[in-house]
Amino acid sequence: MIASHLLAPDPEQLPSSNLDLEEASLTSFRASRAQVGWAKPSYNSIPESPYLLLAGSMVFERGIYAHAPAVHEYELAKKWKTFSGKVALSEGKEGSVQFEIRGDNTVLWRSRTVKQGQVIPFSVKVENVENLTLRVHPTNDGPGADWGLWLEPQLKR
Repeated sequence: MIASHLLAPDPEQLPSSNLDLEEASLTSFRASRAQVGWAKPSYNSIPESPYLLLAGSMVFERGIYAHAPAVHEYELAKKWKTFSGKVALSEGKEGSVQFEIRGDNTVLWRSRTVKQGQVIPFSVKVENVENLTLRVHPTNDGPGADWGLWLEPQLKR
């Protein structure tokens, strides 16, 4: 199944919503804004070989490539209850990053500094959130090799 995701779709071609589902991967939504610090936004893959979402010696099927500094914004329209998943640095990258989730410009969750090999779970309530923003910040070591990944990002009703 992972092979079908090696060539990530252009974000403009992603469907804008999956409103009839009880749960959905955030990667199936079109971001209203997507900006990354290196290369182009990429979904369900990284922008160079081996293209797989590798972190903590694991392969993930779904995710958002977010080289720091990065921002991805989504319109949730208060239709979802929780947003969960994992964050990590792409395997083989020596940078360090901090992840942040905002709902309507309010910080809902912030990770500690994340380095290679660490996979950190998160779960936040988004019941009354109109706009969801995912940010990846460089840390004191600068933005070099800061290949942040939002892994298995899942919305649930």
